[in-house]
Amino acid sequence: MTDTWSTIVANGTPAEAAICPGRSSAIHPDSLLTRDATAAALTAAGYPVRSKTLSTKASRGGGPKFRKFGTRPLYRWADALEWATGRLGPTVSSTSELQQTQPPTAQRKGTMPERRRLRIED
Repeated sequence: MTDTWSTIVANGTPAEAAICPGRSSAIHPDSLLTRDATAAALTAAGYPVRSKTLSTKASRGGGPKFRKFGTRPLYRWADALEWATGRLGPTVSSTSELQQTQPPTAQRKGTMPERRRLRIED
């Protein structure tokens, strides 16, 4: 008797494979996954992300590459995994090391740069 996972992989249905916890490494890199399946597979692989986040990133930018099949976005598993690993920060042993690894900023976040006022003389 074969287990469900073996059947899913043998039948080549990556969307179902993506929602099996802990089995994301068995998804073929070229598999095309729906948005929900991509979110489930990334979460199972240790990168918690929601389908809604992928939707927002698709419209605003900054998300994994995708293709459209009609109206449905499809994500290549290798691209989604590359995007998720690219969002990882550096390995540190304490939070104080994070400040050392971040580049200095020119100005505080949330402040407006000083503007020059033009004088118009008659």
